[in-house]
Amino acid sequence: MRNETSSNQISLAYFFIFNPDYGQKEGKEAEKIFYYYPVDEKIEKQIRIAGFCAGMIKFTQTFKSNKPCEFVHTEKIRMIFNELGDNFWMVIGLNVPLSLDKVYENDLLSDQIYMSILKKIFNYYRLFNGNIGDSLRLIGIDKLKEKMKLFFDDYIDTKLNVRDSDILNTFNGLQFMSLDRNMYLKIQSLLNLLEEKLPLVHRVVVMHNDQVIWSGLEQEDISSIYQYLKELISKNIPGTPQSQLASKFLVDDSTKNLMNRLVNPSTSDNSESTIDQYDQEYFEFKKVYLDKPLPEQFYLIPYNLSKMTFFIFIPTSQTFKLSLLKEIDEILAPNLILFIKEISEQQLKRSSIFTDEKEIKYIYFNRLNLAQKSTLNKTKDLPKHLMALISQLSKDLESCIPSGEIFVKSGKDYWIACKKSDLREVYVVVCQKNANLTMIDEEVKQLCSTDFTNIFFME
Repeated sequence: MRNETSSNQISLAYFFIFNPDYGQKEGKEAEKIFYYYPVDEKIEKQIRIAGFCAGMIKFTQTFKSNKPCEFVHTEKIRMIFNELGDNFWMVIGLNVPLSLDKVYENDLLSDQIYMSILKKIFNYYRLFNGNIGDSLRLIGIDKLKEKMKLFFDDYIDTKLNVRDSDILNTFNGLQFMSLDRNMYLKIQSLLNLLEEKLPLVHRVVVMHNDQVIWSGLEQEDISSIYQYLKELISKNIPGTPQSQLASKFLVDDSTKNLMNRLVNPSTSDNSESTIDQYDQEYFEFKKVYLDKPLPEQFYLIPYNLSKMTFFIFIPTSQTFKLSLLKEIDEILAPNLILFIKEISEQQLKRSSIFTDEKEIKYIYFNRLNLAQKSTLNKTKDLPKHLMALISQLSKDLESCIPSGEIFVKSGKDYWIACKKSDLREVYVVVCQKNANLTMIDEEVKQLCSTDFTNIFFME
């Protein structure tokens, strides 16, 4: 768990989901709380905090009814509210860090960063559980609360990291892989072949390690599921040659063992008929909810060969047999073996070109396609106050339409340069003694001309 309480660091005070429409009668106030962390918090305190949040939301609506309350700042606690729909609210409370001089450092907390984290948490929940209002109507209050507890207890314990969050959480972007045009067209042609021969396949995401090559999902959906896809790949890196069908699908060990027994010809002279005795429910493929263009639930079937993974989405309204997995393998495997070799050669050439390149700390983000590139090693490369400042500058840059730039000096040696062109942004951090604005401007121009040629900026 990465949310341990420490007075000199940002830490999680509480996290909860509530609906003010419930628990309005005296003595029933706890009914408005659908989930609360810490799980061992006294119910009286839970009711008091949830009641305060409900009061703040209702009070601020008298001033601006079309825009709900989102942030509440106190000396010791920062509260962020995210409206989820159907009058459900997600709230996170953060302990403001205390300096060595016993002063609360509110400037280290960025509202934008933690609102983005709240939205990311909800999108991740909705990815596997669907809309909260729909679940409430289908399974009732008690079952919904059980589902939330199961999900959020695990999420907070294993995934939520409020201490080291930064502007990259705000962008929630994707790492795209650079390929030459011919290679990209070959992959696109293979996708067309897959969808033509297997009409059940509705959408596909193609990745090389943790980088996206192709996404057939809408922007909002790929943004929500990207982190999960990366986790699937990292947890299932093949340690042995992928000669058997089961080893090419990123599924749990019990499912792999079952697939091996059914597919292995030595176990039956009539293996094909054995395969078709079992449908998709028997293998418990992961189900996910995608929102665009219309909300729908899909089976997620991850097919992996070496460093390339095809994430295949099939609607849960469809049925299929294990033989479909063999068909997927027969279509993809022969081509991927050639593609992987060719991509490795391209990577080798590219790395040899940039071996002597001067490293500069920067973050690039394209809001149009969510492409993100960064030379920062999360928060380890820069002081926390600089990361918080970059987040604030990102907010300021929104007013620059269609393009603009901001230069800021922080402390003695650090400069931050922010440039925007339409929906593309870059944030450059330079640590250089005795530098002036002209020197920093030249440094940024050189970076843009080398790393972002033909895609960035209007001068």
